[in-house]
Amino acid sequence: MKKLLVIFLLIAAGVAVVIGFTHKSSYTNFIKSHFTQFGERLQHKMDNPDQAAFRDFIQTVDPETRNVPVERLYEAQKEISANQYRTAVKNQWTQIPTNMGGRTRVLAWDPNDTDTSKVWAGSVSGGLWYNENIHDVSSSWMPANDFWPSLSVSSIAFDPNNTEIMYVGTGEAETAVITYRESGGRGAGIMKSLDGGLTWNLLETTSAFFYVTDVVVRDENGSSVVYAGVSSGVYMGEVHNTTPANGLYRSIDGGETWEQVLPEFEGEVPPVSDIELGADNRMYVGTMNNVDGEKGSLIFTSDWGTFGSWAQYDDIADEIATNPSFNMTGRVKIAAAPSDANVVYSFFAVGTADQLTQGFPVWHGIYIMKSIDKGATWTEVNLPNGGGNQWAYLAWHALVGEVDPNNPDVVWAGGLDLHRTDDGGNTWTKYSAWAMMYYGGGDDYVHADQHCIAYKPGNSDIAIYATDGGVFYTNNAAGSTTFSDHNKDYNTLQFYSGKISPFEGNVGTLGGLQDNGSLLFDGSPLSPNVMVSGGDGGYCYFDPYRENAYISSVYRNQLNVFENNSSYNYINDYESGTFTSPFAVNFATQKVYANAMMFTGEYEDNILIISDFYGTYSGQFYNVNTGSTVPYSYMSLSPYYEESDRLLVGTSDGKLFKIDVIGETFTTNEITGTEFPQGFISSINYAGGDDTTIITFSNYGVESLWLTVDGGSTWTGCDGNLPDIPVRFAIFHPENSKQVMIATETGVWETRNIYAENIEWTLDETLPYVRTDMLDIRVADNTVLAATHGRGQFTTTWQKADYSGIGNAVSQKVKISPNPAASNGLVNVLIPESGQFTVTITNTAGKVVERIEGTASQGESVQFIAKHSGIHVVSLELNNKQYVSKFIVK
Repeated sequence: MKKLLVIFLLIAAGVAVVIGFTHKSSYTNFIKSHFTQFGERLQHKMDNPDQAAFRDFIQTVDPETRNVPVERLYEAQKEISANQYRTAVKNQWTQIPTNMGGRTRVLAWDPNDTDTSKVWAGSVSGGLWYNENIHDVSSSWMPANDFWPSLSVSSIAFDPNNTEIMYVGTGEAETAVITYRESGGRGAGIMKSLDGGLTWNLLETTSAFFYVTDVVVRDENGSSVVYAGVSSGVYMGEVHNTTPANGLYRSIDGGETWEQVLPEFEGEVPPVSDIELGADNRMYVGTMNNVDGEKGSLIFTSDWGTFGSWAQYDDIADEIATNPSFNMTGRVKIAAAPSDANVVYSFFAVGTADQLTQGFPVWHGIYIMKSIDKGATWTEVNLPNGGGNQWAYLAWHALVGEVDPNNPDVVWAGGLDLHRTDDGGNTWTKYSAWAMMYYGGGDDYVHADQHCIAYKPGNSDIAIYATDGGVFYTNNAAGSTTFSDHNKDYNTLQFYSGKISPFEGNVGTLGGLQDNGSLLFDGSPLSPNVMVSGGDGGYCYFDPYRENAYISSVYRNQLNVFENNSSYNYINDYESGTFTSPFAVNFATQKVYANAMMFTGEYEDNILIISDFYGTYSGQFYNVNTGSTVPYSYMSLSPYYEESDRLLVGTSDGKLFKIDVIGETFTTNEITGTEFPQGFISSINYAGGDDTTIITFSNYGVESLWLTVDGGSTWTGCDGNLPDIPVRFAIFHPENSKQVMIATETGVWETRNIYAENIEWTLDETLPYVRTDMLDIRVADNTVLAATHGRGQFTTTWQKADYSGIGNAVSQKVKISPNPAASNGLVNVLIPESGQFTVTITNTAGKVVERIEGTASQGESVQFIAKHSGIHVVSLELNNKQYVSKFIVK
């Protein structure tokens, strides 16, 4: 019987191993197939919303369910709102000033302002903002509230009968229906204010309205009736069906109850893309595709707004279906003439099935239609650009039209650039040039991808424009129009990465952004003038040895090398890697180590090494024998290993490798933890030595934080009380290795003791509840940079807790003399008690410049030579205690 039991247990163990291996292999194949399929349909263009979307999906997908369960994020936000993670310790964060903005979907003039100067703006990932005087370029924007359940704002409406009542819709449906794209995000319903925007509450009846495309309040015989356009969507791989379903929802009680009023089309109510009111209060509703790619390109009209009162226009939908090329329906934007109730224009995004197999669906602005009988009949008018459809080549994402408030023949159309017709659509003139962003802007510069145009009420000259680069303004909209960007302090920039200058006293920061290049902060507000490289910015680094020298990157391992704040080398000879491909830099030897594997599978298990990047650079691809069949997700050079360059390389499916590089010889060892999840390794950082390392996984559904103190032989999970949210980055406090700060989907969190049995994480409430992609620290003064995806960059001085080190608490610092020390002079470190010690000296970049180990008696001194000028940190580990102090070498 015992023998049978042993055999059974052995078989069961074997089956468990096989199942575990098969499951891991299955996830690797899942990731690999997604990379391959995406690579085959990859498109190269000015900005890459499809690649940004894919990057976010791979980083956060739940490895078990294979989708992105965003509902867990909202559960976490509810817990946060219930004060479950509050802390008495608050870092004082300072916003990096900016005169640039991020993607903005909606603008609205405030009817409560008697001067007609106040404007509201909705950012897709930075929330609701207002500007008290939009006419003044130096007037600052202010956030209305950083702590809503969703900071993805799509629509704004005022009650015409009581303008103190405001409604704000959330959720970016445009990207969610066409492709998963987390830079916008799923909404949380409709927010309502009763006091002109001072305070806000969520309308609980709308909490399942995941994508509110538009909100309009209509005066119906003295009563205020609210209409909300609602759509379902695909948020990072998972379908989020609005509850109730798609459609136009009508409320006669201020949002307490709702009725869906649109008729069905071919058995289903279509989702709504736009709601417009004509000069006579007639309603016009445009539709968009549902998650099955159907029900777009329709227009509904009604004088009543009630169920059963709607007329339907589907001629364009029928025409699209028979088109040999562009035969996919899409969203409709509508612009009604305020001065003539008969005149209405409609703008159609139409997709091509031919290109669907090559890339994410391509939707162009194929039709502009005009009605002169209140939408009863429609006639096609000419397109901008001489009839070409490139004027709006991302029409699923960027498409807008607006009619002059006093002239029904004057119409603005936006997509890639802004065009205007003065003759009702017969001819068009192009007035803006997005590419001027790379030349410091100018009178004709308006950022690419326009989403909203809003005339000052009743004024034909003044208009504002919402774009992927914030808000633009003109005071001559009817003439030879020129523009200016009015983005002062509109800090809605979407950063992927961020670094802070390692030199104390240098305010410089660097960061890569979605569709706004890489920006260098030098003390002046961020603007197009400080854009050091364009497109979508990726990873970046400062040189710790040369002040004002740095590297920025663009997709697929294109590097820009700068010295003395001037472009030195543009390296684009080695196309490889992924969208924002990870790389690490050894500035002392002028070597870059970059992931080389592409979406298509080329350069599998290869790294790209670029040498002499300040000089006549050269690049070479090397197979490093990890066996990985998916791209590397993060790469880090250990600052503590001096015999060679030691790389720690994480993969997209959760493997971790230690690679020692000597010349062209690579010694590779896998140090993946036995309990590591399969997922996206998003950061790797060190504390005090090569042995103590923390890594993060950015996926939902996994243990996000893992710590080793023995160089990767064993690992411990450190999630503690964290909710199930993506964790994108982690750093140690340089003077206290117990303290760890992390960047998450809901902002920045901290623990005071990463080694505790029950780790407690607390949310930093002084920072907005916004997705934060990266953290960086300047060890010279403990200044932390937080790079957020929607609220720009912030800095703070990270205060050390009352204890430090990996052992018992101590409060005193190590005693160093002389301090400051002379270059090449002798420095003494006093040993406070007898025992075995380790003295580690690091520079401002975290690079170890000296390490001494030994045994000493109390009162003795350990000596070393101060070899390099600058600020250094001395760490003394003694009898399971850690003492830390800074010293200066002149």
